[in-house]
Amino acid sequence: MTRILLIINPNAGQTTVAEFEEALAAEMTRLQDIDPDRGAIQIDKLIPESPEQMRTTLRQQCAQNLVDILGVVGGDGTIMEVLPVLVEFPAVKLALIAYGTGNLLAVNLGIPKDFAGAIDTLLTGRPRRIDMARINNDYFALLAGVGAVADIMESTPRADKKRFGILAYVINGIRTVWSARRSRFKITTENRTFRARGVSVLVSNAASFLGPCVPLTPDAEPDDGLLDVCIIRSRSNRDYFSTLLEAILQPASTLMARNIVHFKTRKLRIESTKTLNVQADGNIIGTTPVDIEIICNRLQVMVPLQAFEGPSLPKEDSKTSLLDTLKCYLETARQTAQSGLTD
Repeated sequence: MTRILLIINPNAGQTTVAEFEEALAAEMTRLQDIDPDRGAIQIDKLIPESPEQMRTTLRQQCAQNLVDILGVVGGDGTIMEVLPVLVEFPAVKLALIAYGTGNLLAVNLGIPKDFAGAIDTLLTGRPRRIDMARINNDYFALLAGVGAVADIMESTPRADKKRFGILAYVINGIRTVWSARRSRFKITTENRTFRARGVSVLVSNAASFLGPCVPLTPDAEPDDGLLDVCIIRSRSNRDYFSTLLEAILQPASTLMARNIVHFKTRKLRIESTKTLNVQADGNIIGTTPVDIEIICNRLQVMVPLQAFEGPSLPKEDSKTSLLDTLKCYLETARQTAQSGLTD
């Protein structure tokens, strides 16, 4: 028997828990009609009162071998909340049912954003091992950020996320950079030290973390045992906007904006002359300084049978115009509004 525990974040989406349960029942009926000889499946649900209560319950059930697959019905932030438990119980597989603003981990792994496709992946997919990262006493699977990128995550109103989806971060980001605090960064890796004056340092485990439209680290792969680091340098707001414009306009496979320092490493320490916010997978977790290191192939995530074996974003050199990028974000916002998925 396959034992599935569903963690449902009732605050993550515009659709109701009842609507998700209807989609789950319909998909299970469909799959049973296709294959009546399918093995037995036991599904339990947990709607947590708090992250702490959720982790306590999950630890207890995992310790008693009551969970084979953990299905997270939420966004990237909800996924982050369960990672400390999955580090302790690596045999438990993670299934992603996108229910948040960006759902970027699901995007990078080729997991459908619609309920039917995500539930089908939960029930019939295969596990793929990917990396995760430790950041001080927390963990993340997708992205950590210091400085302006953390401020954007913290200050974007929930009402805007419900209305505009991932586009809300872009809109708020334009406002936020005008008051972004520049700092001198010292980034120490295994082999060298980088020093730069700027507004943000981003540490990514996957290619797409600004949404599917602007891959800032197009060569990043979630299972290569390396973190991709971007230092966004800036001496003025003009520098910051020109850097973002370069990132938008350049072909993804040749992205090398003059104010972006990009490198790969297994671990690093980020220090700043000013105390700056730190976020991991959308959650503010503290302030600088911060230590980050990769944990190779620790996480098993259920992906569709036809999912890619490498990075989800194409490597070919395709030119991207600003209009194309705006169309991409608008289409993403439209799809999010139609599906009712927000954070």
